[in-house]
Amino acid sequence: MFLFGGTIVDAPDAMLPMERCVRGGWLLTIGMIPIIIANILGYGYIQFVNKKNRLLIFIPSIICIILVACFWVKEII
Repeated sequence: MFLFGGTIVDAPDAMLPMERCVRGGWLLTIGMIPIIIANILGYGYIQFVNKKNRLLIFIPSIICIILVACFWVKEII
C-alpha cells in the first residue's frame, strides 16, 4: 500500500482521513517492530554452518527499515 497506494482517500468523512500511501506507511512503521524481533530471535535460534549465511535472516528487516525511512523522509519533506 505504501509503494503503490496512490492518493485515494478511502473514508473522506473519517475523523483522520488518510491517503492509502500514508496509511500503508504507518502500518509499515508499526509492523517493523515485530519483524525485527522475529529476525533477532531467528538469528539466535537457527544454527548455520556458515556465519555469512546467518546474516541473510536480516534481509526482511533491512528492507522494512529502508521503506520506513523512505516514508518518513517523504512525510517530512
